[in-house]
Amino acid sequence: MEKEITLGVCSTGSRLKLAVFDGKKFYCAQRRVFNQEKPLFPMIARLLKGAGLRNVRIFCAVRGPGRFTGIRIGLTLGKVLEALAGTKVYSATLFEIMALQAFESPAFKNWAECRQKPKIAVLMRAFKDEYFCQVFQVTGCKSQVTGHKSQATGHRSQVTGHKSQDVRSLAFSLQPSTFLKAVEAPQWLKVPEMKDYLSELGQELFVIGDSEEDPSVYALAPAYCEKAGSGISKIIPAYLIKAAMSLENRNTTPLYLKPARYELENKTQDTSEKSGI
Repeated sequence: MEKEITLGVCSTGSRLKLAVFDGKKFYCAQRRVFNQEKPLFPMIARLLKGAGLRNVRIFCAVRGPGRFTGIRIGLTLGKVLEALAGTKVYSATLFEIMALQAFESPAFKNWAECRQKPKIAVLMRAFKDEYFCQVFQVTGCKSQVTGHKSQATGHRSQVTGHKSQDVRSLAFSLQPSTFLKAVEAPQWLKVPEMKDYLSELGQELFVIGDSEEDPSVYALAPAYCEKAGSGISKIIPAYLIKAAMSLENRNTTPLYLKPARYELENKTQDTSEKSGI
């Protein structure tokens, strides 16, 4: 009997990140590359180990925010697999993925034990001196959360120790929507406004930022708030699948927070610098 494969792809940032779940283990890979459509299929083929794309029964895409072109790469691949192979497509935002990473971390669980209404703020760089942030209200974390000591970073790393054939059980015993509720729509603010916004969220704030994309991201967080460690301050490939499947989100509408003109401006600037203009 052929294995039923779950494939997760994130092509929204500077690193192409992939995860494959075969029912027992995660196999993950990542590569820093600008034109991510070029290494995409060779990297997928290596992770699938000859299984082929037709064996992908579930595809998990990141629908934003991030590079305009990058968002379309992952979502388009999902639509193609759905049309040609009947693959089920699920999605998550980068905010949801990182919120789940924080929520499952031992550091958050220990910190949240003595908090009444803890919040998780997910912070990431948008463009130059502008940042994105989305805040999640956390409930039920004292008795319901179960931890997962997964290491899913680096090229072709593995996550083991889960015997369930249902990938949804890897994230929560109950649906994470029970525990994580977005307080409001994502915010897009300049540095001074973002600092003010975060400081108004109160003392019971846990901040997780994508320091892989911007090492200075935590400089925006208030000194008194708890901050995620370096091990989860990035998109962990296995969570591409864990977040999308636990949310059971079939929405594939792109989350374009940053207009395409910003990507074009940034690309033009990089080209000018390389040519000495």
